[in-house]
Amino acid sequence: MEKVKTRVFRSSRYPAARKPESLGGTTKTETAGYVSGPQQIERLFNAGQILDNFRIQNYDFKAGEPDGNMDPTRRRNYDLADSTADLAYLEARREEAVKELKEIEKKEKAEAAAKKKAEAEIKEDGPDNR
Repeated sequence: MEKVKTRVFRSSRYPAARKPESLGGTTKTETAGYVSGPQQIERLFNAGQILDNFRIQNYDFKAGEPDGNMDPTRRRNYDLADSTADLAYLEARREEAVKELKEIEKKEKAEAAAKKKAEAEIKEDGPDNR
């Protein structure tokens, strides 16, 4: 008797079951059944670390810093007196920054003028009189 090889029939409507995807040895899908409290806490902790790492890699946040888009008015017990104090603090910081920038610009202009003057003196002296 001759053995005939037969092809396994697979329906295109119902594809064959796939193996669960894995990420570094751990499965992405949860298995059915009871999950204890410590396991749930560990999973949540690991998910938080993965999220923090993703944010650090893909955004301009530094490790340990809170997000830059925090609205101070969403804090408890935040009132108009606090907002007035915050506004005064921010205006004072802005004025200091403007003063510092003006001082830096003055120094740069003075250095550029000194450099031009030195170059002019070198040209006046000529190449032989150095």
